[in-house]
Amino acid sequence: MKLKHEIKNIFLKNMVVSSNYHFENVNDYYSFLLKNKPLVLKNNHVHDNVCDHRFNLIHPVGYGNKDWRCPYHNSNQSHSKKYNTFNYNDIFFIGDKIYKSSIRELFKGQKLNLSNCIYTKRHEINANWKLLVENAIESYHVPFVHEDIPEPFLTKNEYPKSYRVGIHSYDYISQKTTRFKKYFDEWYWKNYYIWPNAWVSQSQYYVLLAILLPISHNKTKVSFELFIQDNDLHPKIRDYVNKITINVIESLFKQDIPFIESCQIGLESNTHKKYNLSDNEPRVKWFYETYSEYKYKLDNKI
Repeated sequence: MKLKHEIKNIFLKNMVVSSNYHFENVNDYYSFLLKNKPLVLKNNHVHDNVCDHRFNLIHPVGYGNKDWRCPYHNSNQSHSKKYNTFNYNDIFFIGDKIYKSSIRELFKGQKLNLSNCIYTKRHEINANWKLLVENAIESYHVPFVHEDIPEPFLTKNEYPKSYRVGIHSYDYISQKTTRFKKYFDEWYWKNYYIWPNAWVSQSQYYVLLAILLPISHNKTKVSFELFIQDNDLHPKIRDYVNKITINVIESLFKQDIPFIESCQIGLESNTHKKYNLSDNEPRVKWFYETYSEYKYKLDNKI
């Protein structure tokens, strides 16, 4: 499926746009490009972000606060086309076919606290968006690529249990901690994949939200936001754990990028025609089953 078809038939049907963290005031906005389509999230709705007077962007790309007037000729653009938008667990979704029930089932009533952000990072990766999804939803590579990441952030002796929830999936693992045993006995991670473009990693102390946007067939923008959850850790211990957690996130992604981009090169070589997946990659298999269903519907105009 070409990217322009993926944008129209996958992303604009049901995708994650942003956390609610950035929108405290009226007219706060997030303007972004979905490939070459300018959109803006503002006042709880996503709109087209192109002025109908002379096609200028109404809101510059990025975050900010301004009214609905185009800055080029001061033309009022409050009538800009509005898309169906849904806010759940402080996460904004856009789409003509948002799967609200499956999103609620995925989280099973768990409340994410996305108010106290302690870390943000944005990257552009030279790879197709699907390769980033693959990397995020499988643990098969962890013992080899991330062997220096300390517990309890990653477990290398066993693979997490994986679960499919319709078009979404998650895995879960908990373990006794030795490094922080003085402060807490157990640490868990629940890693959600939200079709098609986001994942959430949740522990009792943190929520990491990652959102990807395709730029081209071989370039993807990804953003990370880390939120601290309410907890009773001593402030000094919390600061120490915060620092370690941020370092781990940066190390993980730094170690993953070369392999993601290397897979893009191998993919474009056409050396192989299909994956030879192992039993340790069930979520990758589920992902492509969902993707194939969308492609079938597109090819057959269902």
